[in-house]
Amino acid sequence: MNNSEKTQVFSQTEITPCGDTGTRYESGRYTIDDPKAETFSPTTPDSQTPSPCSSRFLPSSLPLLRRNRAAGYPVEPTKIAYHKGYLRALQQHAFHIIPFSIAGYLIYLNTKGHFLGEKPGWMEKLLFVAKPVEITMQLSITAILLAYVNDQARSGFISFGCLFAPSNVAAIDYLVSRRFYSSFRKSALPYWSTLATAMLVMYCIVLANLVGPSSGTAMIPREISRIVGGNGNLSLVETPFVVFPNNIDKGYKPQIRGDYLWSLNTMKMPRDHDLFKWDFTVADVAFSRILNLSLGVDDRQFPMAEASMPRSTFNDILRVTDEISKTATENQTGSAISKRKKAEDPRTLFTQATIYQPLVQVQCFKEEYFNAPGNETMIRIPHPSGEGFTKFISIGDLVNIAYSPDQRSNYTHKKYLDHWMTPPLDVGYSVVQFTAYSGGDELGATITDTVTISSSNSTFWSNTTLIITACGIHATWQQARYNMISTLTVPLIRASPPPSNAQGSQTPIRIDQTFASNIWHAAIGNGENDYAYRYYEPFNQTELDVSQTRPSEQQHSEASKEMIIAALFANALANIEPERHSYRKGNDTCNEYPHSTPNYGEKAYCSLAENVPTSICPDSFSLTTDNCTRITATVFEGGWGYEWDGDAIKLSILTLCFYCLTVVVFWVGICVRPITCVAWRTPADLVALALQSRTPRFLGNVGVRVGMRETFGQPVGVRVGAEGGLELVFGNDPLLDGCGLGKVEAGRMY
Repeated sequence: MNNSEKTQVFSQTEITPCGDTGTRYESGRYTIDDPKAETFSPTTPDSQTPSPCSSRFLPSSLPLLRRNRAAGYPVEPTKIAYHKGYLRALQQHAFHIIPFSIAGYLIYLNTKGHFLGEKPGWMEKLLFVAKPVEITMQLSITAILLAYVNDQARSGFISFGCLFAPSNVAAIDYLVSRRFYSSFRKSALPYWSTLATAMLVMYCIVLANLVGPSSGTAMIPREISRIVGGNGNLSLVETPFVVFPNNIDKGYKPQIRGDYLWSLNTMKMPRDHDLFKWDFTVADVAFSRILNLSLGVDDRQFPMAEASMPRSTFNDILRVTDEISKTATENQTGSAISKRKKAEDPRTLFTQATIYQPLVQVQCFKEEYFNAPGNETMIRIPHPSGEGFTKFISIGDLVNIAYSPDQRSNYTHKKYLDHWMTPPLDVGYSVVQFTAYSGGDELGATITDTVTISSSNSTFWSNTTLIITACGIHATWQQARYNMISTLTVPLIRASPPPSNAQGSQTPIRIDQTFASNIWHAAIGNGENDYAYRYYEPFNQTELDVSQTRPSEQQHSEASKEMIIAALFANALANIEPERHSYRKGNDTCNEYPHSTPNYGEKAYCSLAENVPTSICPDSFSLTTDNCTRITATVFEGGWGYEWDGDAIKLSILTLCFYCLTVVVFWVGICVRPITCVAWRTPADLVALALQSRTPRFLGNVGVRVGMRETFGQPVGVRVGAEGGLELVFGNDPLLDGCGLGKVEAGRMY
């Protein structure tokens, strides 16, 4: 090779050092000083010599473009990498307004609450809207993350593995890939810079995968119930310990009252059902009876009856809910109620009321039969068999139960001498009664020394059978929520019975002995009018459903004694007027029964006249000093709509709030630095940029795949080469020293 072959003249005239590589630019000539360097034989006068700082040596973009076009080779035109200006930034990032507005509206709709009423017919169609909303939000998050990656690559360096984060924003598996893990685990960048980038990438990818289900959950209506008119619509003055009068109407005579008798005559039940429930609708004249009975099929010894609050209390609730119904219905929009429903009843309102109701539990032992030997005046009987009562009260603690048989006829006339015992306050059952009465059958039983029944007038007849019955009644006030519907013709009707909640707020009801005895005799039978065993157990339908069924088609079975007693007690409690007074006198609890056993101690008795309050409960009161107890009836709207209730909707709203916060922070950054990048927005842009760049020597063999974690952790950036073109360079490339790389400038074409 002669000297003329070693030199070639180019149009580049400036001297640019590129390190100790054996080459140099000097006086427009490209000289090879290293004998081991490769020879360069240009094919044309315009041929270019490869530079160690670039795969191509471009004297200027426009002359090269004109020369290649003249030669018939298509070449990419020069472009501006990024712009700086508010107008351009507003144009590029205006699409964030659409998903941001949707997310903000969903947050407002669910936090403020919106009641739709009936189930909307377009609810299923929202599933097809939720997916485009999810894609739009993911595109917004992708653009935000891409802007951050471009800014880091343009102004500084970023880990090689993080370059692929914007294209994988919707793929959660990117977080467990080698590209992401190695980008901050083996990064050569400063620790805090790498950690901040990794946290931002994780945040954006997790957020992009959560906005889809979150927007769908917040978008679709749900069954809701919301308070109408605020909480605490009703305050009643009742005693907190008794909540009912201390003596429950001693003059109440169930045998001469017919309201509950008619109620029991309507009770039916199917034979095959897990739980029998029956209730009256409230659409009657008195608006006083809400009775719910429940009895397990396989456990007939433990029935429960639930009755409503007193009539006066319920009438107050009726007035409250009726006024609320009018106001709420007038404020509803046209889409809330269908045209068909409006034509039938424009004032339909689904409501729920949280109220107190008496809960009555009755447990009876199996009847025990004992033969009475002749010419005896006393008979010893055993404990009644069964479980539940012996742990509260022992029969041995009772006085003798006297029995005087009617010697004229033991078959048609039955006489009772019963004893009711009021247990201490810590006993679960309020009253326990043991009754002895005669029968005509000869049934044997074992005699034990537990309870003695004596005949005070004469001896027992020979072979006379004694039947011992023991029942206990436990009554408490219990909080329950009623589902109700208010219509135009009926202010309030019962839609479904409330569930029995044993863990709810309960207050015991003290039952007077005379009242309990009257109820007991009405259930067991008095004289020839033994009607109790003709009634049936409840049917799981309302009165309206029962009335539409012919009696011959009703499948029912006879009611148990416990069911009858529970029904009578509950219905009687529901029809008793409450006494507006308290049993408190200072901090002491007054005695409810001054004539009771010494178990109550020497507490003073408070008469009704001493404790009649002059006003209802104040807004703030103390249970230990004030003469009242607040009982609130809260009315709800029930139907379909949106509200801030439930863990799922709260997590959804929280996710949407994080998305909106991310967009707001991004917009604030745009206002501070209005930079709009139009380059490297797709993987194709990065591939083209890599082809334009020089391969660093330390990468090694990457023709098959990138297998080293250190490679993904290498810092990379976009720089301007000595020739004026853009390259994707590695920050740790030792050949970059002295190559004169510059940063990308705004508004310049490359």
